[in-house]
Amino acid sequence: MASVIFIVLNGYQGAVNLYAITFISGRLSGTTANPQQAAIFLASGVPCLMFLFESYKKWDWIKAMLVGCLVLTALALFLTGSRTGILTALVTLMMFYRTNGGAMVRLGLFASVVLVVTLPFLIQDGTLLGANYDINMVADRFTSGENTRADVWSGMWRAFSNNPLFGAPLQGDRLGYGENSWLAAGAALGLMGFIPLVLFTLECLKMMLDLNGLSKRHPKYFLHCSTVIAALASLLIGSVFEAFLLGNLSSFVLTLLIYLSLGQYLMEVEKREQATLQHYAIYGG
Repeated sequence: MASVIFIVLNGYQGAVNLYAITFISGRLSGTTANPQQAAIFLASGVPCLMFLFESYKKWDWIKAMLVGCLVLTALALFLTGSRTGILTALVTLMMFYRTNGGAMVRLGLFASVVLVVTLPFLIQDGTLLGANYDINMVADRFTSGENTRADVWSGMWRAFSNNPLFGAPLQGDRLGYGENSWLAAGAALGLMGFIPLVLFTLECLKMMLDLNGLSKRHPKYFLHCSTVIAALASLLIGSVFEAFLLGNLSSFVLTLLIYLSLGQYLMEVEKREQATLQHYAIYGG
């Protein structure tokens, strides 16, 4: 829902003035002021949209609205020009349909048909909705093979190598994080900060494995488990290219905590069901 609200708000802003806050250097940033942050924010909402799409079986206006939300999210991701955002969205789809490749192919074909039908109306003469906006500026981002993070990553690695235990000394009045949660933790905090981040990630991976087992034992919870698994996987992959895991309580950290809470809730539901079955087995109805 947050992703849908984000698209609606920025769509309204774009209708009023396309450049006021919506685009920076030709890339969609919306209310985040950063195209990369906007892309990860959009991608983190894809698992919930997929859950609603798959759980609602009847084809009616509600299903059509969900399809529209997915298409608009895909278009917004494209307009961010973020390869990281596209990667996290693809990871979401692969993890969500990890046991049903046929469904993923059908969804991809269906989405392709919808995009082929709608894109001519959205993109006119190389512009977005006829506005003075060149769509090729974003397209060039995806065709470019340039590694825009190489210098930042190498600098953080040198900082960690020179100060492996506690990280590089603080310069200025605040910490500055680069485009990688792991290297940023090592460079700024050394092993003292890197090890807790690794332990946190291992717990996330453990929950993903536990939820995968839960989905096999109780197929009725498959979509619920897949939503959390896909979200955690996409956010962890995204953390390799953005340092959002080091935020105090950013929207991305909050999203990650929400998905972890949902995963823990599903595990607790299974425990309660098992306890109920054991009670009936011992004491009867």
